[in-house]
Amino acid sequence: MPDPTEWLLALQDAVTPLRLWMVLCISGFGMPEELPLLVGGTTVARGGMSWAQALLVGWSGMLTRDLGAYLLGRVASGPLLGWASNKTSGVGAKMAQAQAVLAQKGASAVWLARASFGIRVPMYVVAGATGLPLHRFLLVDGLALCVTVPLTMVVGALVGPLALQYLGHIAVVGPVLLLALALVAWRRRATASA
Repeated sequence: MPDPTEWLLALQDAVTPLRLWMVLCISGFGMPEELPLLVGGTTVARGGMSWAQALLVGWSGMLTRDLGAYLLGRVASGPLLGWASNKTSGVGAKMAQAQAVLAQKGASAVWLARASFGIRVPMYVVAGATGLPLHRFLLVDGLALCVTVPLTMVVGALVGPLALQYLGHIAVVGPVLLLALALVAWRRRATASA
């Protein structure tokens, strides 16, 4: 069986600016955006990319993803806001929360969402759906990214190489723990419905 640490290091060596940009463009949909940004910082620390490249890729990838979410809200505002009124679903509740914060804070809610887990993408969708002007959205989001992208990448550069040494162990133990938690949740659900 191959050593998971070697596999992770090989995967780390496969990071290119284009691959990092593509992953950033889809981050936030099931994967936190911090992970590829941390990987970008680690890639810089290992000499695989320059700081200028990494920061440009990080900023443009995140802005592309955020703009995509904003435009999705613009195009499909009716169904999306209707979904937000259904507060029983997890996504509906996040959309409703984003709508309330945006109504109260205006464009600054876009900045605040950058520091909030789980509400970023819904905030950008709601910003588009409720008609926040595109130029204000791009200005506020672009400025917020000028702060968060470098900070996250610096953390990746400082902590990433050390974390890669231990990630191999997590790669083996993690799936086993997830499977055990899934079995426990399944058993609780089965006994509760019986």
